[in-house]
Amino acid sequence: MDWSTLYPNYFTRAKSVGTTAQTKSVEFADIGCGYGGLLAGRQSVHDEKRSGQPSIITDDLVELVREHVMENRRVTIAELSSHVPQISCTLLHEIVMEHLLFRKLCPRWVPKQLTPEHKTKCMESAFTFLQWYRDDGDEFLDRIITDDETWIAHFTPETKQVNALASQWIFV
Repeated sequence: MDWSTLYPNYFTRAKSVGTTAQTKSVEFADIGCGYGGLLAGRQSVHDEKRSGQPSIITDDLVELVREHVMENRRVTIAELSSHVPQISCTLLHEIVMEHLLFRKLCPRWVPKQLTPEHKTKCMESAFTFLQWYRDDGDEFLDRIITDDETWIAHFTPETKQVNALASQWIFV
């Protein structure tokens, strides 16, 4: 296939066959391959500024979305869409995740519910830790991982077979 017939603007006519083949290979590499620019003498591998559709996301729009998120940290993308109707949910998601660097970790806060038994256990642990600190000093502190008063319950769900047996009808 002769590429010069398909892309006549990219190929120049040379007087000899040798110079034509050399010219065609460099020019075709320049238009048909991502590395063609390097073959034709281009030095930079980074994107150059080019014309195209301007970005819809502006600094003012990012600031508007930031204000709405800071007003209500539990706001969803769908709710933001009603406050900022001029852009799509996809762009709102991009603004929140990539420009503002927010992450949705938990949809709601979980209240701390410590019973008196839990508080007593915490107090006993605190006295034990104080005794260990008196014995070991700073070496003991290096081994402690701190946290808040959240208690995590271990839950092992029943298997599907056990649930299936429990939900079957039993005739007596």
